[in-house]
Amino acid sequence: MSDFNKEVAKIEKYNQPIIEGFQAWLEKVNLSAKTIKNHILNIEFFVEYLVSYEPLQKLDEADDQDVYDFLLNYFPHKAMWASETSTKSYIPHSAPQTVTDQKSP
Repeated sequence: MSDFNKEVAKIEKYNQPIIEGFQAWLEKVNLSAKTIKNHILNIEFFVEYLVSYEPLQKLDEADDQDVYDFLLNYFPHKAMWASETSTKSYIPHSAPQTVTDQKSP
C-alpha cells in the first residue's frame, strides 16, 4: 500500500466518528431513512473531494471556501445527478471572496 493510500485510510478512519455522529443527529431529529441515506451519501461525496482534490484534508478541517469550491467546481462535473438548480440552491448570493476577488482600498 502506498504512503498516499495509507494516509487516505487514516483520514477515512478519523472522519468515521464525525459521519456517524451526523447520522445519529439526523436520526434523532426523526428524518426518514431515505433522507438520512441521501445526506450521508452527500457528505461521503464531499469527503471524497476533500481527500482527493484538497490533498488529504480531514472533514473537520474543511471551511466555507472548500464547500464553495466543491459545489461550484467538483460537484457539477462529477455528480451525474447534478443540475444548475441543485447546485445554486446551496450557494448563497454573496459567495465567499477569494484573495484575488478582494478590492484594495
